[in-house]
Amino acid sequence: MVPPPVREAVDATARVETLPQAEDYEAMLVEVSGLGDSLPDRQIADLYGFLKRPLHQFKDMDAPSVASLKNQVMDRLLEQKTLPTDYAGKASAATLRALADDPAANTVLRLAARHARSHLSE
Repeated sequence: MVPPPVREAVDATARVETLPQAEDYEAMLVEVSGLGDSLPDRQIADLYGFLKRPLHQFKDMDAPSVASLKNQVMDRLLEQKTLPTDYAGKASAATLRALADDPAANTVLRLAARHARSHLSE
């Protein structure tokens, strides 16, 4: 039998690794909402990778749905108790800056990225 903390870590890993593959908005929203506040480095890296996915890779979702999911992912990243050094510094700032400056992104997503960046720099 797998002890509960290990099982939770395994379950959380499965959730994050399947998140970028899902294309259904409701299913992805449930997955993002279920993420905890102590994700391992690999999961945080996966979430930043998800933020970098361009709109055209979300075949079955409209732009507002993608923006909503990315906003939820940014919220989960900001809730982390500790961020890995790589992502607390240049990598996260670069990802969020790219989202904030992306002319193809909608206004809400660009503002959310700017807001998230300001929290990481505090």
